[in-house]
Amino acid sequence: MYIEQLKQGLEREGHQVDIFAKHPTLNGYYMVNTDKFIDLTNLKKVINKCFHYHFPNLDPIYKNKEIDHLCFELAASYFNLETYDLIHTQDIFSSRLLTRVKPKNTPLVASIHGCIATEYLLHKRNTVAKNRGSNSKDFDWRYIHWQEYTGSLSSDITIVATTWLKDLLTNEFNVDANQLIIIPYAQDIKEFRKRMNEPPPIIAPPGKTVIVCPARLVFIKGHKFLLEALAKLRQHRTDWVCWLVGDGNLQTQLINTTRKLNLDQNVKFLGSQKNIPAILNQADICVLSSLQESFPYAIMEAQIAGKPVVVTDAGGMPEAVVHGQNGLISPRGNSDSLFHNIKELLENEDLRNTMASNALKWGMEKWALKTMINQTLEIYEQVIKIKKGEDVGEYK
Repeated sequence: MYIEQLKQGLEREGHQVDIFAKHPTLNGYYMVNTDKFIDLTNLKKVINKCFHYHFPNLDPIYKNKEIDHLCFELAASYFNLETYDLIHTQDIFSSRLLTRVKPKNTPLVASIHGCIATEYLLHKRNTVAKNRGSNSKDFDWRYIHWQEYTGSLSSDITIVATTWLKDLLTNEFNVDANQLIIIPYAQDIKEFRKRMNEPPPIIAPPGKTVIVCPARLVFIKGHKFLLEALAKLRQHRTDWVCWLVGDGNLQTQLINTTRKLNLDQNVKFLGSQKNIPAILNQADICVLSSLQESFPYAIMEAQIAGKPVVVTDAGGMPEAVVHGQNGLISPRGNSDSLFHNIKELLENEDLRNTMASNALKWGMEKWALKTMINQTLEIYEQVIKIKKGEDVGEYK
C-alpha cells in the first residue's frame, strides 16, 4: 500500500518511478512497469552449489535466506542502476543488499515498516522450537539482530512512520538517531472517500452494530484476544456482528475457535477483500487487536471513513489514537480490556458518534498524501545534495 501511494504521489509531481520486485511466478525479478525481467532458475542452482561446497553444515534455514538475498542482489545489479537519480528501498534486507551493488554516488533512501527482530521474538514465545537447541535459538537472535542493525544503517537516511519504531531501533539496536527520520504514512483521501460509495461486498444486517477487523489472520494480529473479548460481549448482548477481513495461516484455527466460543452467528470471515473503503462504510466500529504494529493502514482508513477505533497499545498505534476522543486503547493481549472498550461503544451511541466525528476530522488533517509526498521529496533533495558534496545541515 505504501509503495503504491508513494509511486502515485511522486508521479503526480512529475517524477518517473520504477518498481523492482520479485516476479509473480517467483522464478525471477522484474521492473513492474516495464518488460525487464531476469530468470534466476539457473543462477540459483549455481549459488546453491557454492553454498553446499563452502558451507556444507549451514542450517538450511539460513542457507536458503542467504541464497535468496544473493539472488536479489545479483538481479538488482542486472537492471542498470546507473540510470536512476535515487533508489528508495522498503525493508532492511533490500537496503543492505542494494548498497553493495548500486553506483557509489547514487543516493539510497530506505523505509522500514516494522521490526522483524521483535516480531520474531513474539513468535518464538508463542511456539516451541522443534529439533533445535538453545545455541541455535541464540544464533537466530544474533542473526536477525545483525540484519536489523545493518539494514537500518545501510542507507543514506532511513524513514520510519512512528516515534515508536525510531525509539526501538535507537534503544534496542543501537542505530544512531540521526540516521532515522519520521514521516507518517498517508492516504489518497479523495480516492478513498470515492471508493467508500462503491457497491460493498457485504451489507450491514438491519438492527446490528457492525464491528470490523481488517487484519491478516496471523498470530501477530492478536485475533485470539479479540475472539475472547467477543465471547464475553455475547454474554451481555447479541445485537452486533464482527467481520474479520483478511486471510492467513490461522484461518482454520480461528474458525474452530469461533465455533468453540459459540460465536458462529456473530463473527463472519470475509476473506481477502479489495474494497476495504466500501466495507468500512457499512461498519460502525473498527477493532485492531494486534500484539505488534509499527502503524497499520487500517487505522488511517477507519479514521478517513469516520469510524471510531478500538486498538491495543502495540507499537505505534497509540500515536494515531487519542484515547477517549477518536477511539479507545487497550493493553495488548488483554481480552478483558478489549471487551470493555467495545462494549462501551456499543452501549453509548452518543459517544460512538462523537468519536466518529473526531476520527474523521483527525484523519482528514493527519493523513493527506500530499504531506507525505512533500516530506519525502525534501529528504530526496537533501540526500542528493549531500552526495554532491553540498552541506545541508540536519535532515528535517
